[in-house]
Amino acid sequence: MIPDVDFKKYYKDMGQRESGRIHKPSRWIDQIAERISRGGKPWGDCLPWTKCDELIRLRPGELSIWGGMSGHKKSMLLGWVMCNLAKNYESPVALASLEMPPEETIFRMARQCTGCDPSVDAVGDFLKWSDERFVIYDELDTVHFQRILGFVYYCAVELGYRHIVIDSLTKCGISPKDSEKEKMFLDKLQWCAKTTGCHIHLVAHIRKPQNAGEEYIPTKFDIRGAGEITDLADNVFICWSNKKRAEILTKQEKFGNLDASDAEYLTKSVDQKLIAAKQRNGTFEGTVNLFFERRSMQFVATEGRRHDFKYKTTYEAAA
Repeated sequence: MIPDVDFKKYYKDMGQRESGRIHKPSRWIDQIAERISRGGKPWGDCLPWTKCDELIRLRPGELSIWGGMSGHKKSMLLGWVMCNLAKNYESPVALASLEMPPEETIFRMARQCTGCDPSVDAVGDFLKWSDERFVIYDELDTVHFQRILGFVYYCAVELGYRHIVIDSLTKCGISPKDSEKEKMFLDKLQWCAKTTGCHIHLVAHIRKPQNAGEEYIPTKFDIRGAGEITDLADNVFICWSNKKRAEILTKQEKFGNLDASDAEYLTKSVDQKLIAAKQRNGTFEGTVNLFFERRSMQFVATEGRRHDFKYKTTYEAAA
C-alpha cells in the first residue's frame, strides 16, 4: 500500500533547499566589473603561437574537446600546448594519459621542451622543472569514469591546478553505445570546470569516415560518441595531420631531389591543421596552420623554425 504523502510539505522542503541558490543580480558585480574591464578583448590562457592570441583562448571554467583521427597527432599537439601553458603561466598541469605509459608521455614532452633527442643530463634538468609544473595520473588502459571524476576534482580543488587533461574519452570505462552515460560524464566534467574554475581538456576520437581516407578533414560532427559531447563542450578543437606532406618529406630525406609536383605541394601545404570548430565564449571559428618540427616534435608557426623553449626551475633560482 502506498502511504499518504503530504505533497505541499514535500515541495515546500524542496523550495527551501533551493532557496540558497537564489540571489539578486548584484551578487555578480565583481565578475561583471571584471568583464567590463577587459573591454571586449580576448581573455584566458594563450596557445603557443602568437598568431592565435586574438583568436583562441583557453578560459577558466571551460571544457574543451580535442578530436582527431588516430595517428593525427592530437595527443602530441595537446602535450605541446600543455608544456607552454606550464611555462608561460607557471600553472601546474595534471595529465591522465590513459593510452600511453607515463614514461613515454614524459619523454615526449622532454623532447619537445629540449628541442632535440635529449641526453640523460638534459632529461634530468627537464624533470626538475616538470616536477614543479606537472602531475601524472599513474593509470594505464581503461579507468571507470567515476575515478576519472575523482582525479579531476582532486587536482582542481585540492591541488588548485588550472589545466587538467584526460586522454582519452575511450578509456573512461563508458561503452560507445551508452550515450546516456557519456552525456552524464560530460555534464559532470563541465560542472566541475565551472565550479572549480579549472579548464578540462578531453581527447576524443573521430568516427572513421565513409568513402574517404587520411585526406579527410573532420568536423565537430565527426566526434565519436553521443551528440551531446560537442553540445556540452565549451570548445571543440580538431587536429588534422597532412599525411601526404609527411610522405613527401620522408621521400625528400631519403632520396634528396623531388619531382616538380611534389616540390610544389610542399610549398603550398602545411603539416598540421588545428581547427577551432567551436568556441562558446570566443568569436573565432576557423583553421590555424602549423608545421611539425620532426626532430623536436614541436608544432611551430614557421616551417623549419624550432621554438627555443627556455625554462628555469626553482632549484636554479635558489642557486
